[in-house]
Amino acid sequence: MLDRRLKKFEIVYPKDTVIFRQDDAPDAMYYIVSGKVELSMEAQHTRYVLHVATPGEFFGEMALFNDKRRSAMAKTITEAEVLRIEKTSLDLLFSNKSYIEKFISVMANRLYEADMQIEELVYISKEVRFLQALALYWHDAGKKDEKTGNLVVSLDGFSIYMKKWYGISEVEIKKTVSYLQDKEVLKVRKAKDASLWLSFSPTKLRFFELFFSG
Repeated sequence: MLDRRLKKFEIVYPKDTVIFRQDDAPDAMYYIVSGKVELSMEAQHTRYVLHVATPGEFFGEMALFNDKRRSAMAKTITEAEVLRIEKTSLDLLFSNKSYIEKFISVMANRLYEADMQIEELVYISKEVRFLQALALYWHDAGKKDEKTGNLVVSLDGFSIYMKKWYGISEVEIKKTVSYLQDKEVLKVRKAKDASLWLSFSPTKLRFFELFFSG
């Protein structure tokens, strides 16, 4: 039940109302009593949905802790009953223990999500470097399997190349190869002499080269 002292901060926004826009100046944070609010951002002319906030969640809270402009847009996707809390009103909000606990929980989740995103970006970076290197290495030392039409490179030779020029360890190379096999981007083939080769289609090479040219 909403603390009666906080009623004065209550606002009911109709569906599809923009509460704040990306790059707006910070002014307040918000707490959802009912309804749903979509948080999204635009980058390189594409809009990405970051999160859908539901009752019991805060959003826009960083506005109270720094003076940086909004990094996302908040828009209701249903009618939403929301508390708009300015910095001067924090003492009143946090005089209620339950709001303190919810706020700490939200901040902890934000940090966890940020850590996961950073980890994903780091992995993607390694994967992109791997594909860039594979395209370049094939042009230098690869060949074409006349029977299948696939392009192949020696896994041992490519691993040496990756370690020397990209500083990627043997363990990371194996992990990335395994991941790309699971995604059916490439395959590992064993030759008659037991040597291992990376095999992929010419179409995939053009895909890799997009990374390299970018």
